[in-house]
Amino acid sequence: MTFATAQETFIMPMQVILDATPSGMMLVDHLGSIVLVNQLLAEQFKYLKTDLIGKPVEVLIPKRFRSNHPDHIRGFFTTPEIRPMGRGRDLYGQRKDGTEFPVEIGLNPLAMQDQTYVLASLVDISQRKNRDEQHLAAVSHRLSFATQSAQIGIWELDVVQKELAWDSQMYALYGLPTESQNEPYAKWVQALHPEDRKSVEKALKLALQGKQEFNIQFRVRWPDNSIHWIHGAGSVERDSTGTPLRMIGVNWDMTAEKTAEEVLLTYNEELEKSNQELDDFAYIASHDLKEPLRGIFNYATILLEDHASNLNDDGRVRCETLCRLSRRMEELLDALLYFSRTGRTELAMQHTNLEQVLGGVLETLDFSLKEHGIFLDVPQIFPAVYCDSVRVGEIFRNLITNAMKYNDKAEKWIEIGFLDGSLASSNAKGHPTGAQIFYVKDNGVGIREKHFRKIFRIFKRLHGRDKFGGGTGVGLTITKKLVERHGGRLWIDSTVGEGTTFFFTLQRNKKHGDTESTDSAD
Repeated sequence: MTFATAQETFIMPMQVILDATPSGMMLVDHLGSIVLVNQLLAEQFKYLKTDLIGKPVEVLIPKRFRSNHPDHIRGFFTTPEIRPMGRGRDLYGQRKDGTEFPVEIGLNPLAMQDQTYVLASLVDISQRKNRDEQHLAAVSHRLSFATQSAQIGIWELDVVQKELAWDSQMYALYGLPTESQNEPYAKWVQALHPEDRKSVEKALKLALQGKQEFNIQFRVRWPDNSIHWIHGAGSVERDSTGTPLRMIGVNWDMTAEKTAEEVLLTYNEELEKSNQELDDFAYIASHDLKEPLRGIFNYATILLEDHASNLNDDGRVRCETLCRLSRRMEELLDALLYFSRTGRTELAMQHTNLEQVLGGVLETLDFSLKEHGIFLDVPQIFPAVYCDSVRVGEIFRNLITNAMKYNDKAEKWIEIGFLDGSLASSNAKGHPTGAQIFYVKDNGVGIREKHFRKIFRIFKRLHGRDKFGGGTGVGLTITKKLVERHGGRLWIDSTVGEGTTFFFTLQRNKKHGDTESTDSAD
């Protein structure tokens, strides 16, 4: 077929179609020669249409890309299909005057007269590219502003070349002037605290091997020899084979947090020491005071027994009062001695069947429960927990005894059970979510809310000394201490005249990091 015949059969109609298309279009044969071009494309490249017909398509491509282009053409015609050109790459066109502009190119195979052509559409994306670059610059500026405001430094490590790039904030984090922007990798290694250098380099190595995330805290030494804490984190970029190419990450200063942690640790150590000293003092004082107290009691008893005839009524009353007060003082000293021992004795922690522990406690209290006319309800089988069985038995005994004592109802009852801490309970106010909650509930006299904290103070009683059977006022204090030594909490819900419920846990919910004291739970 002659060219004139080809023009008559499809080229001329195709030219009409291309000229009507609102984007740059050209028809290229399998040799890479331009067969047709529309007016819009010619204007985009600043050519006349006649200047392009028969020319190799490479005239429209920047010189740096021309050498590989014939291979791309052969590849397309080997497996012709509709697709965009240059996936994942920025494409550029070159005008007649040598200037370049970004383009998007779509390829569409076209079979005509037993030949295959490619119909290429070209779109000038200069405006979109400018908008994208402006948007990227704005985002980059905002990111830079945010990281500088938060004092976060950004770094990038070229794993292959072992070159480290820092932004300006990184230099500030290491106490270095920004103008010293040469060999940051060497500066980084040099700045690492000698005691932390091996662990940091090991963490970096394991991250590059894909064995763990790079997320580490370490110390650095500034040029002025001051020590600062840095938190470093980063992600590794790899090629298709998994080989690490580069690593991008952040650093931020956590010196203030570390300083606060050290101060808090010091306070805690001092508090623990102070508490131990108080326990020691309570133990020694209560133990040593008992000896002269016994002497006072004994001499008062001797006066009553051996010299009663020499005492008038007022003298005998005074000696009896002295004996009674001595016995009362001895009870308080015994309670104080026991309380101090509660903090000194190590817990024998083991997996414990609470059903057996509670059964043993109720067996020892059986006579008292019947004597007080208490109806006892234990609606559940208790679980096994990790605890000191003797101490937990004491917790239950103290709470049950307390419930028996402070009850003035004609029909008295006590309920002992437990709740699933993962379920919300309207009764368990302020409970630590996730922990099992045990409770002892009664229908006794109740406690006003303003006294919820007071009842846990040592020797604190809300009633007269001899009312409700007397007592030292140390039982709930000991119970609270035993619960807290198990890592749990003890709290109360009560209504005056209706009854009281004591709730307690034997283990804090570590997931939520609960650190509240018992008193704050009310």
